[in-house]
Amino acid sequence: MDPAGGEGADTGPITHGICPPCAADLFGKRKERGTPLREFLESLEVPTLLVDGDVRVQVANSPTLEMVGISREEAEGHLGGEVFQCVNADLPGGCGQTELCSACTVRNTVTETYETGESRVRVPATLRVRWDGESARIKFLLTTEKAGERVLVQVEPAGG
Repeated sequence: MDPAGGEGADTGPITHGICPPCAADLFGKRKERGTPLREFLESLEVPTLLVDGDVRVQVANSPTLEMVGISREEAEGHLGGEVFQCVNADLPGGCGQTELCSACTVRNTVTETYETGESRVRVPATLRVRWDGESARIKFLLTTEKAGERVLVQVEPAGG
């Protein structure tokens, strides 16, 4: 276990290794059975999102919406940097298209999980955001897990 509680800490991926049939139930391959996806995400107490390969939010749970202070309509269908109000998302080109985005821990971690299928657990990340008109630097731990053609992303606050 990582004593700092960072990447590699003694916690598993978001679903803790969900089996393929259950994943199919949750992520749309068998709509007639299983727990609806939104209900599953709402059962999680930490901010959790389902994003596509371009980090566009498909579903965001209530803790995510509360954390960033926006509505479900303002989150779902929008790029992650727009949802978290990253200051770079306002630059020409927008989220994922600026020169600075190539170094974005969030985008790189989600993309790596999407491309390789390998989960990442509690990756330290920092994001410059503009919340309530104020610029701030937020630190969090990012956990990702591939779910079909999408990625589950959990965001835990980090100290400091």
